[in-house]
Amino acid sequence: MKRRIEDISVNGVVVDEVQGGYQATKYLADLGHRAIAFIGPTSLSVAAQRYRGYLDAMKDGGLTVTPELVRVIPAFRQRDAYDAARDLLAHQLPTAIFACGDVLAEGVYQACSEADCAIPGDISVVGHDGYSAATRLQPPLTTMHFSYYELGVKSAETLLDVMHSGDAPTPRCTVITPTLVVRGSTAPLAQAAPVS
Repeated sequence: MKRRIEDISVNGVVVDEVQGGYQATKYLADLGHRAIAFIGPTSLSVAAQRYRGYLDAMKDGGLTVTPELVRVIPAFRQRDAYDAARDLLAHQLPTAIFACGDVLAEGVYQACSEADCAIPGDISVVGHDGYSAATRLQPPLTTMHFSYYELGVKSAETLLDVMHSGDAPTPRCTVITPTLVVRGSTAPLAQAAPVS
């Protein structure tokens, strides 16, 4: 459930993580942002797929991905994202950040607050996962959302189908596509100013 097991044919219900990363980045590009940073732990499969989506969207948008805009961190930890965002802001690099997890976006918010960098006036931020905490951030976080409830229902249905079939069915993988939920953490580039 939620994570694909490569090279093994098993039943599963997964989130289209590549599409999530792609849509988050494309949305920022559509707002006019060109210097879009990525923060995430690419050694983990979920984040690696979101990063692939980020790269694909940047390429499709004709945008350049420079090493300075990519901050690979060791885990989905708020502190790691805070450190990465603080470094990005110190070098005045992005006008937007795709934090590939909402918990990471919380670290970005903290770094922005300490740097007197207004969200979204100075920098736009998009997260991923749709955690309920995203609505409590100020401003509320724009994020890629998928339903954990739907994930659970579809997983249970798959399990029941397997249990009730008389013979071993061909394994199937159900894919849930995340959707963009726009809140207050993003703005068109014309309304944002580079970090000073």
